[in-house]
Amino acid sequence: MRVIPLIWTLLLLVLPALWLPASAQTTIQLFDEDAEVELSGNFAFYAEPDGPLTISEILNRRREFQWYTEDNPNFGFRENALWLTNKISNVSSLRRWVFTINFSQLDKVDFYLVSNSEVILQSHQGKLQAEQSYRIPTLRADLPIATPLELYIRVQSHSSSLIVPLTVSPEPMHSKATQIDSIMWGLFYGGLIILAVYNLVLFFGVREPSLIAYVGYIIAV
Repeated sequence: MRVIPLIWTLLLLVLPALWLPASAQTTIQLFDEDAEVELSGNFAFYAEPDGPLTISEILNRRREFQWYTEDNPNFGFRENALWLTNKISNVSSLRRWVFTINFSQLDKVDFYLVSNSEVILQSHQGKLQAEQSYRIPTLRADLPIATPLELYIRVQSHSSSLIVPLTVSPEPMHSKATQIDSIMWGLFYGGLIILAVYNLVLFFGVREPSLIAYVGYIIAV
């Protein structure tokens, strides 16, 4: 009859492990120097109740963050800002990594990289802020080896939904992807310019008003 106590012992060991994902956040370990890592599935979030909060105030409210359990990193339209956090550790031999949010319509995106409750790197990006140098919010960081880090992101947007598809990739991989992205967008806008010039020249030949309207539409794009 020793089987029943053994079963109860196993249940006591297994059940807490089943409950853990709902209340604890996993530390993402960066070890593959040739792969992009998806971080959107490991978010904890906190919605600002009233006015803007500083990173110092947010660090004091760590316990108020909630575990995000959805697969889609779309937090909908919100009046106030939303704080997101991820726990990471760089266990590779590469120090240079790049965090990106592959959504260009966010008004304000503030990155804070924290180590031992101290901000070691910050950047303020988004459509309405001046520090963004790429098409999408991007944080280039020198990550210390085997050091627990926290990444905090404050997102706010009145012109779009709060969509935060966050990834981290090695800097060489990001540089190559950025070059390809720039070439593709260059071809796209180059094609639009050629189309606009062609229709403008055509207008001077046939004097068709709809061609000017079409040129204006292309320029607006």
